Amino acid sequence: MAIGYILRRLGKIDDELVRKMNKPLFYLFIPIMVFRAIYLINLENSATKLLLYMFSYFIVASILSALIVPRLIKDNRKRSVALQGVLRSNFMMFAIPMAGALYGTDRMGNTALMLAICTPYFNVFGVWALEYYNDQRPDGKKIFIDVLTTPVVVATIIGFALLFLKIPLPDLAMGIVDDLSTAATPLALIMLGGSFTFGGLRANKKLLTWSCFVRLVGVPFVVTLIGVLIGFRRQDLLTCLALSGGPASVSVYTMTVQMGGDDVYAGQLVAVSSTFSVLTLFMGVYILQSLGLL
Repeated sequence: MAIGYILRRLGKIDDELVRKMNKPLFYLFIPIMVFRAIYLINLENSATKLLLYMFSYFIVASILSALIVPRLIKDNRKRSVALQGVLRSNFMMFAIPMAGALYGTDRMGNTALMLAICTPYFNVFGVWALEYYNDQRPDGKKIFIDVLTTPVVVATIIGFALLFLKIPLPDLAMGIVDDLSTAATPLALIMLGGSFTFGGLRANKKLLTWSCFVRLVGVPFVVTLIGVLIGFRRQDLLTCLALSGGPASVSVYTMTVQMGGDDVYAGQLVAVSSTFSVLTLFMGVYILQSLGLL
């Protein structure tokens, strides 16, 4: 993000370039990254209890946010972003590295398996929110078709199909997938930094404060506390913290730009939550380790 912001200040990136680059991100890089995450999941890991708990969290959080957010925010373009901001975290970029750092790369099975439910669910929920609050009369059939044909959802379906059918990709194809997937997040963050302006922060100050507090403090506190009470420890508890307390996913911004939401608010939400999540996640891990739970 910092690189993108510096390039903008130097005049190397402008709004037109950012919008143009968001198209390949939306239609190619992000879907490829999602496909790879699902395709490489190890289904032999046993994490039924954690899977059920995380899926229950998604359902409850989705229902509560869908009921509460429209009452607090009147602008439909901001509603769709806020709904995603409450639920959709950058799990892939935070949970996997955290689990690997604390427990080793050979013990990340359950954490990686969570991608099997959070990735498709986040994508479908995000597309639904953007379609439902697009300032047009909601059309159930159109929303359903649009959700199914969105690139990230198509990539999710293909990933699961190849995974369950155990169809191996040729080494050449897998190498291309690896390269494009590796480039997705850095490129998205650079474009996000190139779109970021401090001038709009004041206009969205109250909304950003509320969104970031819920995303980084409120949701992870409740999810992690309940996880402790029902018996999760160590890697599984870390997964609860990282999945519920990570910053808003960069895909929130990319999809919002392409699907007509408030891209200024989306970019600010991703940038601000990413900045403060370094502190909140560190404090969360520190507290749980101090209590002997990790």
